[in-house]
Amino acid sequence: MKRLCLAASFLLPPITASADDSKFQFGVGFFGQSAWAGRTEIQGQGSAREQTVYTSGVYANSRYVFNDNVALDANFHWAPSGQKETRNDVGGSSSTRTSDIEGFSATEMNANFLVGLSLYRRGWYGFTGVGVFQEEWTYTGGSERFTGFQVPVGIGYNFKNISTEFQVGFKNVSDYAEFYHQELSRDSLDLFVGWAKFGVLANF
Repeated sequence: MKRLCLAASFLLPPITASADDSKFQFGVGFFGQSAWAGRTEIQGQGSAREQTVYTSGVYANSRYVFNDNVALDANFHWAPSGQKETRNDVGGSSSTRTSDIEGFSATEMNANFLVGLSLYRRGWYGFTGVGVFQEEWTYTGGSERFTGFQVPVGIGYNFKNISTEFQVGFKNVSDYAEFYHQELSRDSLDLFVGWAKFGVLANF
């Protein structure tokens, strides 16, 4: 019996430490996204056209932190409106038009595998990772769905019961390319889709 108790005394501390090194986080915040496309033609004086769709809204987040270096999280984004900005340059003359997209709303679900430093400890932490997303735009007269992978990068501060966090991210643009090919009517486009967000998380 003494030997069994002695063996248990050596085993229990690692098990307890493993439990203490993991936790749940639930958060909410605000985000903004920019989906940009541009194309250039070299004919005569040359011309260029750019189009950007701006969306902003709120998001909810849940995360499980395994230890100081590894976490998994899932997010839901909702944007109640969107704006479209179109810029044309022809022969040195430039014009920009910005308008609300009629009947627009956007939803997104994504999941990310995160690696970082000091994810669990109190104080500053940082991370990057890779994830997958599915985003849907609905507007008067149509809808679009985009899927792909993304790369988030973030920094935050862990207090005892809450954390604050700022993130930026970049999305794979292949699905967006089809939408912008229709909008700009060109096979060759430069594309960029990125986002930024700020939130507060409760630690459990």
